[in-house]
Parts: sequence; C-alpha cells; structure tokens
Amino acid sequence: MHGEDRERLAGDMIDLWRSVPSEVVGALQGAEGAGMTIREFAVLYLVSEAGRPTQRMLAERIGRSDSAASRLVDRLTGLGLVRREEDPDSRRSRRVAITEEGAALLRRLERMRVEPQVRMVEELGAEDRELVVRAMGLLADAARKRSGARRTAAEEDLEH
Repeated sequence: MHGEDRERLAGDMIDLWRSVPSEVVGALQGAEGAGMTIREFAVLYLVSEAGRPTQRMLAERIGRSDSAASRLVDRLTGLGLVRREEDPDSRRSRRVAITEEGAALLRRLERMRVEPQVRMVEELGAEDRELVVRAMGLLADAARKRSGARRTAAEEDLEH
C-alpha cells in the first residue's frame, strides 16, 4: 500500500483512535483494578505475553532498574495479579507468572477497551457492518501471525 491510500488509512485510524480515549479512560477508572498505574498495567500485559519472564527481563522491557521492576512486581503480587516462582535454570533468578485473577482482569480490561469501537460498528448499516467485521477478522489474523512470531522470540528469551 502506497501514497494516498496509505495516508488515508493512517488518517482514518487516527480519527478512530482519537474518538474513543475518553470512553476507554472512563471504563478503566471504573474497572476493578482501578488505582493501578499505567506502568503496572504494562507489566501485567508483559507478564501475560511473555509467559514467565524473569524480573530482569521485565526491567529491560519497561526500561527500569531491577529494583524498580521488583517494586512493581511486589505491588502486583500484593494485588494477587502475579506471583513469583523459582527459576529452574538459576537459583539467583525469579520468574514472574500471571495468576488467574490477573488474566481475568486483563480480559475484562481488553473488553472494556474495545467496547466503544464495537458500539461504533453497531451504528453502521448491515452491509457496512459486515464489511468492517470481515476486515477486523483479517486484521486480527495478521496480528495473531505477528504475535506468534513475538511469542516464539519471547519463549526463546525465557530459555536463555
């Protein structure tokens, strides 16, 4: 995709994303888990995506010191969203795993994040709605393919 088509798509996506932040922020504020910082949500997502990363891996991914990452993990552990586990490959290292409560919270937040867009699609006529649903399915398939490549890389990181 080049030129005007690419620019139009980018502009349309920006307009869409700009139309929902206040709804998403409102949903997050009302969500269970409110009071968590954006960085804490980010760490929770990273733990979920990476499987069982070490605290050092988390620190590197979020651009913070080991001690700062440890404090974030402490907070999430206190909330029951993650747990520390022994690292079978290293006695000096600890792994961080998401709990069922943490995974459930992420699912609820993800649903709240997409709900404003779902409502927008519901306002379309049947033919346009069908087109958007099909296009979103194609984008989701492409995202899953890319995500699979990222997960493989994350799993390789866990092995080293």
